Amino acid sequence: MKKLIFVVFAISFLSVVGCGGGGGGGGAPVVGSNNSTPTSTLKVSESVAAQNFITRQIASPFLDLQNRVSGNLRPSLKSAKILGSSETKVSLGKVRVDFGPDDRVNLFGVTYRYSGGYQDYSFKDIDGNLTENEELIDSLEINSIGLKCSMNDGVDFVDGTLNGKLILKGLFYSASYNLVLQNLTFSGTLNGKDQIVMTSNANVSIDQTSFPYPVNGSFESGTIVFNGHQYNYSASYAGNKFATISLGGAEEVSVTIDLSTGNLAEVYIPQDTPNEDKTLASGYPAIVQSYKNLQKFMEEGTSLSVEQRALNYLKEFSDNFVNANGFPAKTEMGSVTIDRLNRYTINKYAFIPVSHNVIDANTIEVTTYIAVDVSKKPDAVSIVGRIETVLAPNPVITWINEGGSWKITKGLPYLSSELGF
Repeated sequence: MKKLIFVVFAISFLSVVGCGGGGGGGGAPVVGSNNSTPTSTLKVSESVAAQNFITRQIASPFLDLQNRVSGNLRPSLKSAKILGSSETKVSLGKVRVDFGPDDRVNLFGVTYRYSGGYQDYSFKDIDGNLTENEELIDSLEINSIGLKCSMNDGVDFVDGTLNGKLILKGLFYSASYNLVLQNLTFSGTLNGKDQIVMTSNANVSIDQTSFPYPVNGSFESGTIVFNGHQYNYSASYAGNKFATISLGGAEEVSVTIDLSTGNLAEVYIPQDTPNEDKTLASGYPAIVQSYKNLQKFMEEGTSLSVEQRALNYLKEFSDNFVNANGFPAKTEMGSVTIDRLNRYTINKYAFIPVSHNVIDANTIEVTTYIAVDVSKKPDAVSIVGRIETVLAPNPVITWINEGGSWKITKGLPYLSSELGF
């Protein structure tokens, strides 16, 4: 990874961060303006355009980073002066680029139009001093002031104003980088009908192992106001191409995104938690307690080892437990459970009995709500960083009375394919 090539990339690419930059969509871009008055009242969960915009905002600094850094860009800062219609030297190592009325930048096949405002570019050495010596540059700061921008990727049209600062550090040694967002705020419209204000703050690290993605444990947070609905959001990174965005406030929404494409990998909207079957709770309290035991030993928060948790979990199952095909499966389920606990942090594994059917004195079928939320552990091998799902339809689990103890004998999904992983 060559420092100056990275700097050139950073200027040309990071300049579009905050304007719906990077990835998504397809087809020939059409750039224009939209003067219609937004009237939508949709929430984020109801708007694919909002989900796409939020995804692009967060993924844009990392999109196709590897290809750009190793590409054939000239290692000179002068080659990056491609943006505004005029450029003014403010001081040593600091330039101001004014935009408008119709400056355009094409990146990844999408044209960005800038119609006003300006950006200040500051180049600093490892001591934080401004410099014009390209060999000494360690950080690049881009401060956007009233930057009016729009883009159309063939799917969504974004039009608004950007303010705030983006900082890229670590260019001198090029061993690891820090990407810092300081109150980077976009305020505008989506497709001429939805109003959105998104403010981001972040300090994420990218090292040789995780490149071009943030290291595991990196975190970003901010606020979103969409059509008057207010949200807080957080983005967590796992050291790979997947990231999880969680929104709270007006509603709860969780989105898994692919940082290599800027596309949504999964959208999860929590359903209302159903009420527990009170008749079952009063008539068969041992079964209800068993459900609570299942949840306790699957979820985090216990000091027990993985093997001990799995062993306690299996105590609620009959030795005659069978899988969906009717074959004995308790041993297999034990192995799958241990593997799952080793690979994932179990944020939630909820079991709620919602109704039941008494077959005979020793057999009861319980319709059960099951919600799963797991995150990949840092060194684990798995497909995605986080999985959240509610099984549908609710599984029907069969309980058998074995010598006075109620045990699960069939109906509880445990394979990844059954859980929607």
